[in-house]
Amino acid sequence: MTSSDSPRNDAQLLQAAVLLYTNKRFADALTALQPILQQRTASATRAAAFNLAGVCAQNLERLADAEQFWQRAIEDKPDYAEPHCNLGSLFKRLDRLPDAEASFRAAIACRADYVEAHYNLGLLLHRAGRPRDAEAAYRKAIELRPNLAAAHNNLGVLLHDEKRLDEAQAAYVQALAGNPEYGEAYFNLGKLQVDRDKLREAEVMYRAALVAEPNLVQAHHHLGSLLNLLKRFDESEASLRHALTLAPHLPDIHTSLGSTLIETDRYVDAEAACRTALAFQDDSANALHTLGIALYRQGRTDEAEAAYRRALEIHPDLTSAKFGLAALLLQAQRYDEGWPLYEARHERGDGQKRAQAPDVSCPRWQGEPLAGKSLLIWREQGFGDALQFGRYIATLKAQGVARLTFACPPALSRLFRSVEGVDEVFDTLAAVSQGQYDYWTFLLSVPGLLDDKTLPPAQFITPDPGLVDAWRGRLAGLAGRKIGLVWKGNPKHVNDHKRSLPSLDTLAPLWDAPNVSFVSLQKGADEDEVSYAPDERPILPLGADLTDFADAAAVVAQLDLVISVDTAIAHLSGALGKPCWVMLPATDNEWRWTHARTGPASPWYADTMRAFRQTEPGDWARVVQAMRAELDGR
Repeated sequence: MTSSDSPRNDAQLLQAAVLLYTNKRFADALTALQPILQQRTASATRAAAFNLAGVCAQNLERLADAEQFWQRAIEDKPDYAEPHCNLGSLFKRLDRLPDAEASFRAAIACRADYVEAHYNLGLLLHRAGRPRDAEAAYRKAIELRPNLAAAHNNLGVLLHDEKRLDEAQAAYVQALAGNPEYGEAYFNLGKLQVDRDKLREAEVMYRAALVAEPNLVQAHHHLGSLLNLLKRFDESEASLRHALTLAPHLPDIHTSLGSTLIETDRYVDAEAACRTALAFQDDSANALHTLGIALYRQGRTDEAEAAYRRALEIHPDLTSAKFGLAALLLQAQRYDEGWPLYEARHERGDGQKRAQAPDVSCPRWQGEPLAGKSLLIWREQGFGDALQFGRYIATLKAQGVARLTFACPPALSRLFRSVEGVDEVFDTLAAVSQGQYDYWTFLLSVPGLLDDKTLPPAQFITPDPGLVDAWRGRLAGLAGRKIGLVWKGNPKHVNDHKRSLPSLDTLAPLWDAPNVSFVSLQKGADEDEVSYAPDERPILPLGADLTDFADAAAVVAQLDLVISVDTAIAHLSGALGKPCWVMLPATDNEWRWTHARTGPASPWYADTMRAFRQTEPGDWARVVQAMRAELDGR
């Protein structure tokens, strides 16, 4: 026996190689192993040397050598679990998934309590889209090593993907119990809180992730996107730009930055961000969709349409792009193309709550003949939508509907009971529990199902005469032209930060207009501001006393004019045929409004509604000045 073949010398060489490997001197470790690797006789020591040689070769990116070394280790010692597991990881990296699974299972067959093999098998099966098998593998690893944080975290990701949110949260918490500085687990908890619409809690988790791992790119990215949702745009931009310093090549971060820049009306910069994303990934449907928004806001509608359509070629089910294209087409009055795409409104992810289909046994109406049938119309979205689209009720009734039921919240009930063609009005719960119907439909889906795409007349509401009389006394003392005011919309609306006025004081230049009296129709948000109106021009505060839209209609019917931001009272005025001046932001208006700075506000209210639009984002002063000039000229 030569000295190199001595078991004692082999053990010393292997020990030296381990030391070199531990100090990341992988090439030197391989050199040290050569005398053992070149031996002709199989042994446990030679198998261990081949296994270590494979690890060193992998660290040197010599993957073919690594595979060969591990195969040799297994030839020397078939029940040697470690090289089986190492081969599994290598095959997984090379996307040889069946070979990887076989190797991990061989490692487990060699050693049933091999935690790393169970865990890596779970990762592989998770990646392969086999969640049940992956869950079992993760749970076995956790059973063997309860404090294995990575296994808890990845089990949480699997459960999260399956919408098992309580179980996922418990798994993430267990991951943090095993490693309190596990940034990825905090990050995943943040994503889970976003899915639960707990945005403040999500922010806390993202920030905790960044304390644990300051360079965790996805945490900076998602925090930036979250801050965008919270309308903290400066902070959002800062987070996203920091993420780009860490990973400038990631297109999704550039796209998210584009979204934030859009919210701050920096459309040219947003376009540049999206084009940078597309330079890295030219088939990014999200980048194309966001580019479409930036182009549309710049008035470049043809280019915006092309961007939306390209996004849908790549990702036909991208609801945000469908909705963006629908809005563009509807705004252009290309209704035949726009209405089908508008059905995507129920799935788009912009932070708005969406209407759910009613839990009724009848089918959804898809345009079938309605003569002699009963039809449930299911109200959706905001009050203004019901008031804009309620005009279609008469059209449906004219098709021979025997019983037409309108389901709506209480604020609309009394008003719609008086609408011609409506046989009964229920709140949404009663409509489901009490009625039997042949068909149901969302109200906003109706125009897309009708053959005639001509807009019905806007005026379809007649106020209750008894309510008009009841409110007449409250208005009797007003002199001159009576003008109703609404200066804020629902603060939960996704675009409320742009459409609502900062306060009632914004309208102050109107107060000394000649021969006018003002009436506050403002409800909810800041209705009490009317208490601070100047003594020399008091504003009659009726908003708090309006119990529902039937009361509001009785008041509006007795006014000469309504001045409103883009909210439900504007649509009520249109449905009553009452003149209305609608104040619109410079950009980001809904498709129903025209692009005109002044003049007709919408083809839906062509005869009664005028637009007063900002010339610059956020500049309401010029809007108010234009209205004041108009009042002076009357």
